[in-house]
Amino acid sequence: MAKNYLHEGWTITVPAPTGGVHSGDPILVGGFFGVANYDAEQTLPVEITLGGVWQLPKAATVTFAAGAAVYFDATAGNVTSVATRGNKLIGAATQCAGASDTVAIVRLNGVSV
Repeated sequence: MAKNYLHEGWTITVPAPTGGVHSGDPILVGGFFGVANYDAEQTLPVEITLGGVWQLPKAATVTFAAGAAVYFDATAGNVTSVATRGNKLIGAATQCAGASDTVAIVRLNGVSV
């Protein structure tokens, strides 16, 4: 193993964004999208997980087919199927979600956005 290897990188520590975060919140910090592993007040360190399958809040009326691209709308704080400027591609839906569903099941792609 190389002497400069640190870890796999599926979990990283970032400063909590304005307003702080709660465990399970989807957050975008710079080029990283992840899910908060615990509560943290703004600017304090918080670990986020960059990969895996998560239940995330979904925009009203948005629908997903299994395998559909999923974007994060940082302004609204939820996931959407809309690929507009500012929304970040974060992964794909693992199952269908209807317009009345409040969450989508998303496999995060684990890459910088």
